[in-house]
Amino acid sequence: MSFDQSHYFFVLHQIEIDLDIFHDELLEADKSKLDYWIEEWFKRRGNVTGNQRKVSADFKQGVFNWKEVERELEES
Repeated sequence: MSFDQSHYFFVLHQIEIDLDIFHDELLEADKSKLDYWIEEWFKRRGNVTGNQRKVSADFKQGVFNWKEVERELEES
């Protein structure tokens, strides 16, 4: 995993922990469901930190792409 992708890994697994999502459910989620969870995670995190951020489509795609890589690795 490159440094550039480490933030996708971090967010993906923080979503799993903070939103209490089963690992298998996370890996099987389609793009729209994962996008929803990403937005929800950022909203909740923003409520705690007071720093509301708009999540870019590129960032959501990066998290989804990393999830797909991880899913493929676990299947092999």
